[in-house]
Amino acid sequence: IAEDKSGIIWIGTYSGISYYDYRHHSLRTLDTKGFLSGRRLVGIVTDNENNLWASTNNGLIRIDSTRTVFTSYDKFDGLPGDVFNNNSFSKDNAGRLYFGGYNGFVAFDPALIKMNKMTPGIILTGLSVNNANVRPRDGSDILFGDIVATKEIQLAYNQNIIKINYAVLNYIKPLKNKSAYMLAGFDRDWTITQQQEAAYTNLPPGTYKLFLKGANNDGVWSAPRLYLTIVVHPPFWRTWWAYLIYVLLFLAALYGAFRFFLSREKFKRDFQYEHMLNVKQTELHQMKMDFFTHISHEIRTPLTMIVGPADMLMEQDLPPHVGKKLLSSIKSNAERLLKLTNDLLDFRKADDGYMRLRLQHTDLVGFSKKVFEKFAGKALQQSVNYTFETKEEKMAAWFDPGQIEIVIANLLSNALKFTNEYGVVKMIMEKNRDYAFINVMDNGAGIPVDDQGKIFTHFYQAAAGDDSKTGSGIGLAFSKKLMELHGGDLSFTSKTHETRFVITIPLGKWYLHTTNKYVTTI
Repeated sequence: IAEDKSGIIWIGTYSGISYYDYRHHSLRTLDTKGFLSGRRLVGIVTDNENNLWASTNNGLIRIDSTRTVFTSYDKFDGLPGDVFNNNSFSKDNAGRLYFGGYNGFVAFDPALIKMNKMTPGIILTGLSVNNANVRPRDGSDILFGDIVATKEIQLAYNQNIIKINYAVLNYIKPLKNKSAYMLAGFDRDWTITQQQEAAYTNLPPGTYKLFLKGANNDGVWSAPRLYLTIVVHPPFWRTWWAYLIYVLLFLAALYGAFRFFLSREKFKRDFQYEHMLNVKQTELHQMKMDFFTHISHEIRTPLTMIVGPADMLMEQDLPPHVGKKLLSSIKSNAERLLKLTNDLLDFRKADDGYMRLRLQHTDLVGFSKKVFEKFAGKALQQSVNYTFETKEEKMAAWFDPGQIEIVIANLLSNALKFTNEYGVVKMIMEKNRDYAFINVMDNGAGIPVDDQGKIFTHFYQAAAGDDSKTGSGIGLAFSKKLMELHGGDLSFTSKTHETRFVITIPLGKWYLHTTNKYVTTI
């Protein structure tokens, strides 16, 4: 224990130095920055300059008055030995210090001991790579001049075991010289040594900078300085151009996989399209066959009813009134055949866009009501609740009366055909600023969900389960075309016991300039 001039009590222990400040009543440990590592303090005393002197099991230690500079002294400084006894120290009135050790005691005046404050220089003295010394121009292509003047060396990826020798230029007690090295890019901290060499193994590819600093016999350090740049080149498979090739190969593989994926997806789409096309063609073929079969029946029935009476007229001598009746039957069935033929021709014209409309500016309400009334007798025969509703007295519009009659009649005929006895068929007329709407509604069985996407296609016929209730297969598709020629539309909604067809007709004359050229106005 020792007290300095400031009244601070210093306590030396085997593990370090603590101090007690009675003014602040605080006990703290002195930060020796590792200087006392491995040493046990056995004595402590202050000199006249307020420096601390401590004896240890490994020489004497001087701690200056700022308590930041540490200097060690051993047998290389003239001590008889490095190991001192516990509590074997003293200070006389002249300021001389005495320490007793295993090899005798030492006495000295601290004021006469001068510090070496010269910072030492450092020079590189040697280089070895992969445990082989490297010399200038020795064929290794590493050193091209003296190591002292070399600022950078280039090494291959497999030349990664390196040792650099250097010398600390302090010749006062040189055995006490120390040095420290740090390889920036590899080391995280300084390595302090007395060996005066820096050795590294398995340096990975990269650029490194070797920094060195030296300490003289009194522990005065020089400033760190860059001495050598070391470049370890990567192997060819880790160079930038190799990575570029890897990236290009990866992109090529990715592109190939992408093309393969696209080709496979295209093949799948093409296959699905071909399959769908085959299914559609099969369906279309079947629809055509059903259509032509039904048309054949439609034609055969009136032909039979023509041929039979004609045979009777030719083979038998009949009374005039009977012959007239037979001729009337022949004429009626011939007109039926003519109408069917005209329907087929008109459908073809509308489908190709060559149908000529003969437009008139007419009251749509009155016209539609007349068409509606033509089916009143049939509705009465079927005991169907048959009604016409509208809030409008008149709706002036440009339309072809003959073609609109075909559309309305087709919808009313279908509604009555597929509505059971005591069912309901309504026709409701509405309008907005630009369009008139004719709604034909019934509470029949409804259109099957699977068929709702087909009813406006060519040759479609509803599956009613009763041949007497099937149509020719051109009515709805033809009606749709006629409404499109008028600049309008034909649409529908259907569910069980509720089907509604809506005819949309423009009220103005604007559409006359946008529809096809085969239009005349009367």
